[in-house]
Amino acid sequence: MKSYFRAVAEAFPDLWERQDNPLSKTIGYGALMRLLADAFVEGSKKNDLSFVYFSELMGRVKKNSVMDENTPLTFESFAAAGSGESKLYGKLKEWAELA
Repeated sequence: MKSYFRAVAEAFPDLWERQDNPLSKTIGYGALMRLLADAFVEGSKKNDLSFVYFSELMGRVKKNSVMDENTPLTFESFAAAGSGESKLYGKLKEWAELA
């Protein structure tokens, strides 16, 4: 888990340190934990759960989230409630190319 969250923090340093976005809030933690379960399954198939693996995964999330101009990582896109967490998880999974 340390490698995973370190990869998140390094991919999104601006969002991870600020409190005005969904990634650094409870819905972000919930969505990231759900994504971790998917990433764990995929990494286990490759026998790779290293920091490099998670860093590459978060690199894809970052790249694809930036390219997705219709869904910025803001509370306008992801409400600070259960439905926002589910939507954020879905986008993170899509951006990670695990969907």
